[in-house]
Order: sequence, then structure tokens, then C-alpha cells
Amino acid sequence: MKFEQLLGKPLSVFEKTIGNDFENRLHGKSFYYIPNEHIEKNFFNMTYNIITILKNEKEVVQSISIHFPKTINRKFYDLFVEEYGKPNNIQVIKGQEFVSESHLKDKNGKILQTARKGNFDLVEGTFDEKPLFIIWKKENFYVQAFLRHEQNISEITFSLEGPSSLNVKPN
Repeated sequence: MKFEQLLGKPLSVFEKTIGNDFENRLHGKSFYYIPNEHIEKNFFNMTYNIITILKNEKEVVQSISIHFPKTINRKFYDLFVEEYGKPNNIQVIKGQEFVSESHLKDKNGKILQTARKGNFDLVEGTFDEKPLFIIWKKENFYVQAFLRHEQNISEITFSLEGPSSLNVKPN
């Protein structure tokens, strides 16, 4: 599926295209998931079962994010580069320092969640340096990969506008 072709289209076109396996009964109407754990979709040889979208007030799709239960691997990256070309930016973390850490615990004192606050710099790097972001700036859309290596999850977002968190400059 070419998700970029659904950008700028009415929500009804998006819903018809992704098919009947997806539902959106949780977290508002922009979170689509497959409730049957035995059904997974495939995108560049990686499986997924969750898609989130942003739409404008006219119900027109502005961005589509595909959520993967694993970190994007080299095979995915190579196939994606074959389709979309070399990325404009590969941002890796350098100079990371942790400032503080807090824990959410249950009533028995078991740690349920850990939150860390830290500072780091983003610098240009390569895929092999475990990037945080990979960005493609195409003529009519942007693609941003967000890789969370420690959590072993990632997502790819197709959008009409560039990533607001980074200063995207074409090479």
C-alpha cells in the first residue's frame, strides 16, 4: 500500500482502502487497530496492526503513522530506500546525559513504569548508528521514521507537512 497516496484524501477513502480488518473504537477516531491478534499486515517485510492518522476539520487525512512492534531493521530500510530513495536526514543521538529518573509503582512497590529525563544532541549519522529519526522529503509529502531502539518499537509517518520537531533540510 502506498500510504502517501491517501494523504489529502477524505477519511472515508482512507477507511475503505485499509480494509475491514481495522477498527477504531479506542482512543478516539484516529487510532485504527486490528483486534484479531492472528491478523497482521505487512509493510516492506515488517508486520504491523496499528495505524494512527491526523485529519483536519474537513475530515481530510493530513498524516498516517504505521506502528511496528519491532525496531525497523536493515532489510526494511534497504527496501524502503529502493522505493523512496536515500533519506534527506538520518539523525542519531550523541552526547546523551540523564538528568533525572522517576518510577511509577503499584501498591506493592513493584515498578510499573520508569520515566527518564535527559539531554542529547541530534547529529547526522548512518542507519548502522541506530538513528532516532530518518527523514525523506519528497515533492508532495514527507516520510519520517521514528526508531525507539531501547523499547524495540518504531513507526513510519507519511505527512503533507514536514516534521515539526526537526529542521528538515534537503541534501
